[in-house]
Amino acid sequence: MKPLDSTWVLQSPGKPYSIEVASDLKRNGEDSLRFELRSGERWVDQTLMRTFRAEIATKEFPPAGAVKWYAFSVFFPTNFPIEDNRLVFAQWKEKEAFLGTRLSPSLAFRLVAGKFSIRLLHSDEKVVRDAEAVPSEALFKKSNFPLGRWHDFVVQAKWSYKDDGFVNVWWNGRQIVEYRGPVGYDEALAPQFKFGLYRDATEKTYVAFFTRVKFGNRPQDVDFDPSTAIRYSKD
Repeated sequence: MKPLDSTWVLQSPGKPYSIEVASDLKRNGEDSLRFELRSGERWVDQTLMRTFRAEIATKEFPPAGAVKWYAFSVFFPTNFPIEDNRLVFAQWKEKEAFLGTRLSPSLAFRLVAGKFSIRLLHSDEKVVRDAEAVPSEALFKKSNFPLGRWHDFVVQAKWSYKDDGFVNVWWNGRQIVEYRGPVGYDEALAPQFKFGLYRDATEKTYVAFFTRVKFGNRPQDVDFDPSTAIRYSKD
């Protein structure tokens, strides 16, 4: 899998099984990437903060106000643990500062107790002093997320903390989000795209597969034609 011409970095515990190519599970003939995170396994970042994650992140931080397209396919095995534990499997995260408040991701795809949700954060404060007080929007909620099958997602976002921001999301060809309003923070750079497993502590082992990960400036860059998608619905 070669997600366009970009620089990607691993953020994982560094085990042989943390992130590896899987040829036995394909999507449209393409190999996938297998992510595994076991109990107690953590990644340590440059500030020595330890988090439970096995992720891949692009180093690209687009300029604020940019409109970007993203696509990825994800597969959770049928034995994936269904528990009341937060899992983020795709997120758009601001560049971390060595000092100051740690910002939660502008946009996050979550799976908790088998329930799928998409959450957006936004703030017009130049300096965020209380990350917990940042306004949030629940863009989508679904009481169940089918396991044992591929799910195709396409995201279009304008990364603007002003009212001209927007987010559109398609799930298996059906538009599930059509949001207009502020997106993200008052920063010079828009967030980077990350995918994989980022969770809270648990004794369970999590495994997920990703493939067809792409991003760009146009829908053609992610092999998507919006005109063929089913119209927006909250059902």
